[in-house]
Amino acid sequence: MEGLSKNIRFLRHRRGWSQGDFASQLGISVPAFSKIELGVTDITLSRLQQIAKVLDMTPMELLYYNQVTEEKDTDKLDTANEAIKLHVSEILDLQKQVIVLHEEIRRLNKVVNSKI
Repeated sequence: MEGLSKNIRFLRHRRGWSQGDFASQLGISVPAFSKIELGVTDITLSRLQQIAKVLDMTPMELLYYNQVTEEKDTDKLDTANEAIKLHVSEILDLQKQVIVLHEEIRRLNKVVNSKI
């Protein structure tokens, strides 16, 4: 269950919770929670379900959680967000150019219509 203990610790850190924060949500002492994270205490099925619920996961998701995959997915998401920001900026610039051209067309139409 070493992997499970590491998953619990990683997910706790990811949420910015202290051991005390997590322990209080489980209704147990900090030393008891620390033993869970260290893998010293065997986790019962009911405790696994309770921990998973606190983490808003299913017990299966918690058992088979893969930190490496999530970190890679986070990197991909960050890269995609940067690309989106770049394209949003380009789109805004193009919209400004369209507005300027539209204003120029309106001005030229007024000039042409005034000469007719």
